[in-house]
Amino acid sequence: RLPSHIVVYFLWRKDISSHLFLDLIESSMGKFFQSLELAHNENTEKNLLENSYKETLTDESAVSKHIHLVVDRISPLDEDTERTKEADERHHAEEVKVVENFSRIVAKSRVLRSRLDGVTIGLSSDIRGAPALETVLNMVTFGARERRRAMQRQQRSPLAKKIFGITKPNESSSDEVDEKIDPTSILMSPVGVVGLQPADLLGLDKEREADAVQDIVQSKTCAEWNGNGDHGSFSRRAHEAWKLKHRPLGVLGGDKDEQDENLSTLMIIALIFIMLAWFLH
Repeated sequence: RLPSHIVVYFLWRKDISSHLFLDLIESSMGKFFQSLELAHNENTEKNLLENSYKETLTDESAVSKHIHLVVDRISPLDEDTERTKEADERHHAEEVKVVENFSRIVAKSRVLRSRLDGVTIGLSSDIRGAPALETVLNMVTFGARERRRAMQRQQRSPLAKKIFGITKPNESSSDEVDEKIDPTSILMSPVGVVGLQPADLLGLDKEREADAVQDIVQSKTCAEWNGNGDHGSFSRRAHEAWKLKHRPLGVLGGDKDEQDENLSTLMIIALIFIMLAWFLH
């Protein structure tokens, strides 16, 4: 089951033209939108048959999905071209124009514009580079620290204990708890990732070399509309939705918890500097 915020990732190979790649994205996204609508209709019908009209209104599948398109264009120099810093930069400048033009095409697409919150396109001069995939990782892990802290609090929360079944039968609470909330979802990212095929997430390097590549030229281009903002804004909205969903569990920290953690961090840093000063004296 996909969350309400979804990142759709495509890998754009150099030998595919902009028009062909747009056709690929539009046809793939069209099928994806149809599958989302089908899942929504099946869930709505099921809830109505079970007389669960309230669940139909509150279930995530009944809410339109927020989708951000992320693309990595891998465009190294031709094999017969001598690779120098100047050649890489000149080639990259030409490719940036291709990427910027494609982002404008996506923004004007009748199929995509109405269903997407925005698009981020990464451009790399090496097959081992994937700047947009790094953006996907940042989007998925956004707010991970707060989710970990919430997970640690869940066993101490009275509402979480009630949901987990720890509360004794004769104990009662006046707090209302949404039984549809799954406490085990606290640690899960509110941002899901969908790709055309799993191999795209592994890149084009057949050797699967994990070491960082040197002297790589790469960049990212973002396009947004309707005031949705870039991928960072998308991540923040997803995290706010996560907080809204899990607030009834009573596991979210307040400003005091944030201040205590910041104070602890500053004390640790101060202690490290004192120790370094003592050793260097």
